[in-house]
Amino acid sequence: MKTMRPMLASVWWLALAAWVAAIVAPAAAAMVAFPRLPELEVAIPATRGFFADDPDAAGRFVAGFVTNPIFVAADAVRLVLVGLVWLAIALAGGRPSGQGRLAIVATVAIAAASILLAISLTLVAGPLAEALEAWRAAVFADDREAAAVAKAAFDPLHARASTLMSSELVCVLVAIAASGAASAGRPREASPR
Repeated sequence: MKTMRPMLASVWWLALAAWVAAIVAPAAAAMVAFPRLPELEVAIPATRGFFADDPDAAGRFVAGFVTNPIFVAADAVRLVLVGLVWLAIALAGGRPSGQGRLAIVATVAIAAASILLAISLTLVAGPLAEALEAWRAAVFADDREAAAVAKAAFDPLHARASTLMSSELVCVLVAIAASGAASAGRPREASPR
């Protein structure tokens, strides 16, 4: 078990770093795409009638097509990473990196992040994808009434997903900070000569 501890700590740290990246990367892509594509006046030809009065909305519509697959991939990556983190926790007897209260804080923070991810994937992601697909279909059909209904369903789900993802990120960062502090531990005493 003692020989496994460094390997488990490595899995722990790499998985936590990748988890942060899997949250930050799609958000960064959206932060670039949503303002930039409207500036470039990008539009899907089949939606020009729907967005004739709002070229910025046409660009944001395209940005959704560009960024949505990144968010979907990030969901899958985060699901794998949460499994790796819990495997490291289980094999290390609950403390893959560090000792004491801060190691417990790190594990509790990971539990909270895991719960937030589970809520996001089981309760929000499905309805969000359905509302997005309904909105896109209505836009392509140039059906403003159906588009308004679908968008009204999409917007609060999108806000909820964003809040869950931001909260998940905070929990993972708390786990990293607490685990780092727990790993630092007390300085070793100098050996007598």
